[in-house]
Parts: sequence; structure tokens; C-alpha cells
Amino acid sequence: MILSIGYQPGGEMSLEDFERLSFCYNVYDTDVVKKAGDDTEAELTADEFSEIQAFRDSVINGKTNVTEDNGCDLPSYSVTVIDDSGKKIRLDTECKGWIEGSDRILEILKGHFKTEE
Repeated sequence: MILSIGYQPGGEMSLEDFERLSFCYNVYDTDVVKKAGDDTEAELTADEFSEIQAFRDSVINGKTNVTEDNGCDLPSYSVTVIDDSGKKIRLDTECKGWIEGSDRILEILKGHFKTEE
């Protein structure tokens, strides 16, 4: 795995809705993305994989900004990348935060899987 990105919704909702709306995608160096939980997988295009690698490099090099608004009951995001030496680097937002560039990565990955939102 070279990258894992996840999302959890916030606010008042049932456990069923929380589980349905939460997701995590794992990207592998073989151009494959797997949706965690059900292990469905898809193959990324070369351009998509290049974008993901560029995002990963930005995280590794400390060039990805994370904002935190400390607003409760709002979505949280997490990104974990693994560098070439195997070191894990994790970025998190606890409440109402944003990880720069993650929206584009999620757009790419979610486009390969049917969503129920």
C-alpha cells in the first residue's frame, strides 16, 4: 500500500448511516485501489495514478497543508502514506478540517466505486 485515505461524517445520525457514509480507500503500487470493508477493487488509469503519486509525494515532503477549524459534529478526514523506506506518515483532521488536495484524490477514487450518498 502506498496511500490510504478515509472519511467519516459528523453530526447526529444512526450507526447504520454512519457506517454507510464512512469510507476508506487503499491505493497500491500496482495501480489498484481497494475499498476497505468490502475489498472491491478497481484499476486506476496512468494519469490518475500519477496524480495520486504526486499527492503522496507532497505529503511525504511536508508540503500538504492541514487546516483545523475545531468545529464539532462535522466530517473528519485521514490520509496515511507510506514512503519508499516503509515509514508511515499520517495526516488527520478531527472536526471540520481539510487536507489540501484530498478532495481531488477522493474524487478520483470514489469515481471507481458506486456510492449510496
